[in-house]
Amino acid sequence: MDTKINNGQYEIDSGGKPYLIGGFDEILQRVRICLGVQKGSFVYAPDFGNEFFTLSRTTDLLKERADMLVKEAVINLTGVEASVTSSELQADKSILLNVSVTYKKQTGEVQVIIHG
Repeated sequence: MDTKINNGQYEIDSGGKPYLIGGFDEILQRVRICLGVQKGSFVYAPDFGNEFFTLSRTTDLLKERADMLVKEAVINLTGVEASVTSSELQADKSILLNVSVTYKKQTGEVQVIIHG
């Protein structure tokens, strides 16, 4: 079980207590966190997170490079497989990634926006 996070804040129930999630929802949240934290920014776990900042803002092999970085970011989530299904360079030079997540025969999708 984990505490549900929405837009960087703990989500609370009607009684004011933290809302708990488990199962596949918890896995998706863990993937979102791995893909939302820059590697080296968390002092207690310097190897945690992603290296999206190394992505070039060109379309040449963008999806393949992003896929490699996604796989590296979630490598410590046992049993989780993640892969980029699409990548798109936005007008503001951000990158939109759609990431497929599979865990114990369940599949979901996470979107990631990488700001330039």
